[in-house]
Amino acid sequence: MFCSNCGSNVEEGTFCPICGAQVEENAGNNTMETEVVKVTEAPDPKENNDDSEKKKQKKVLTPEEQAQRKKVITKLIVAGSFFLFAMSMLFVAIFVGFLAINNPANEILENLENGYYYSASSIYENDMNSKPNKKLVEGLNERLDDIWAEYQSDSYSYYDDIGDELETIEEMNIEEISEKLQETITNVETLHNSREAFEEAQSEEYYEDYVDAIYYYGQVIATDSNYEAAQEKIKELMPIYRSGIFDSVDDKTDYGYYSSAFEILLDAKEAFPNDTEINQKITDCEALVVSEADKLVAEKKYDDAIELVGEAMDGYPESETLNAKLESIQKGRPVYLQDLTTSLTSKNYDYDSGSFTDANGVEHDGKFKFDPGLDEGKTANAEFYLEKKYTKFTATFVPNSSTNDKEKFKIEVLVDGKVVKTIKNFTFKSKNEIIELDITGASKIEIRVKSTDWNYYNYISMTDACVYQ
Repeated sequence: MFCSNCGSNVEEGTFCPICGAQVEENAGNNTMETEVVKVTEAPDPKENNDDSEKKKQKKVLTPEEQAQRKKVITKLIVAGSFFLFAMSMLFVAIFVGFLAINNPANEILENLENGYYYSASSIYENDMNSKPNKKLVEGLNERLDDIWAEYQSDSYSYYDDIGDELETIEEMNIEEISEKLQETITNVETLHNSREAFEEAQSEEYYEDYVDAIYYYGQVIATDSNYEAAQEKIKELMPIYRSGIFDSVDDKTDYGYYSSAFEILLDAKEAFPNDTEINQKITDCEALVVSEADKLVAEKKYDDAIELVGEAMDGYPESETLNAKLESIQKGRPVYLQDLTTSLTSKNYDYDSGSFTDANGVEHDGKFKFDPGLDEGKTANAEFYLEKKYTKFTATFVPNSSTNDKEKFKIEVLVDGKVVKTIKNFTFKSKNEIIELDITGASKIEIRVKSTDWNYYNYISMTDACVYQ
């Protein structure tokens, strides 16, 4: 058919697709050549378009189709929502992962754990501007726990690596972890020293240096896995060590080398101050020295006794026992009167060394001879300076054999010019007269002898004359 309005060919429908005019088909003629087209007033193209579309849109759906359509739409909505949620979560995950990978705190912790200490320091200094955040503080606290746990379980040969890591963390100077850091450093150092002590002890034991071996075994701390073994070694080696030490000490004392004996014992005491057997051995050696000194004093060998104690004190100068004994000997040791300085006023006396036997048959060692008959004054005297250094004076006056048994002597002892002792009518038949005087603080002492006769050959003797500090 052809549109009567614009002549366009209309293959189907009642309106011209070009101008919108209504086209009517002639029912009596089915061929194109005999087709008659009746044209009426052309409607508004917009109206016809809208009506056509409305007819298409207003297609009536069955209830089943409507329900099916609703289900499809619901599924599409749910699927779309899930898709949008999944996409958003994926985006967040990618974003968070990106931030995590590029977080300086994570990088610092990872570098520390992997041993890249310089890189960790550089990131902290450059990327974080040496300012810690919460994540870094938390991570370092956890890392310190891991370091201590790792070192407790590993060999001490890893100490250098752990030390470098702790030093790196310390150089960050982060206040929030300072207390825990120092605690970790202390724990690691203490355990490290303990493990090294155990190794050193084993080496000293191998070379039979038991004192050092025991000492180093004693440095192993209770938290060290080697502690039990170290304690057992101490129990095993101490008896061996003591036996060797005591044998050496006995050898020294047998030959009188007391100083060397004390040096050996004091070295042992320094290493093991609480060992009761070593302390008892020191006490025994002190008692031995005192006993030997007392024997010499009994023989009046005071100088020998002083020398013995003094030599022992060279090895043990702090000994209260030896100091007390030396002081006692010095106080009891006599200073012979002949060793003191005499006054120029002394006369008619002389000192003879060597042993002699008095008229009563008693033997003496050295004597002062007072011979008053040497001048008309019938007086002999000897004066000695004491310098206020002594507390006691002792002497023995003894008669001598003589043909003149009628001569009598008067003996006076003066302290600082004052007569403090007088012996009258002393003759060649008198018994020995022993005197002891207090001369504390005195400056001088004088012995004065007067005779009733002027006999050149008659004299009396003073022997064992001594002063004491």
